[in-house]
Amino acid sequence: EFSSDTLAAREAAAALAASIEVATDDLVSAIEPDDYVAEVRAALAHAGTREDPIPITTDFLGGWQFDETRDDPFPPHVKAIDGKYVIVKGFMLPDVDFEGITKFHLVRSLWGCCFGAPPRVNELIRIHTPGGEGLRYTYNTLEIVGKIEVKFELLDGLIEDLYRLQAESIVEGDFDDPLAPEGATAADLG
Repeated sequence: EFSSDTLAAREAAAALAASIEVATDDLVSAIEPDDYVAEVRAALAHAGTREDPIPITTDFLGGWQFDETRDDPFPPHVKAIDGKYVIVKGFMLPDVDFEGITKFHLVRSLWGCCFGAPPRVNELIRIHTPGGEGLRYTYNTLEIVGKIEVKFELLDGLIEDLYRLQAESIVEGDFDDPLAPEGATAADLG
């Protein structure tokens, strides 16, 4: 059961979700256009609060063609989540360390990332752990809740992380990689 503030926020979010433009002409995801629009609208119907975070996926964030030559390269549905609480599942891709990890990228699939095509720049989320707590590396699926920042900036001509999420909770689940071959386990990656 939600608080009255969250219920009011959900009503406002549902109105926004119904009215926001969700373009499919630049869709690069394997998801069907009608399914993509439905997924985006369903996600945006959440309040974006701690109590009711917006459930996002890699398709939500990166299912569209990123064009860094535009001043504002984000579609309206992505801009709508800036500064809100989200919940997302994915896999840890650390920069260098495998212990004491305080920041890492979250990716859709380790199998696809390591053995297939690398993720597009708009499919990566930079995660900062709660309170700078150091984590050990895991192959398992992570479910993360926190506030997301959506921002386009260049540093020395390179694109900085488009999505930055300050995690408030990180829960490790089982290995559930959508791109892994049937029967594959985390042990197959190590």
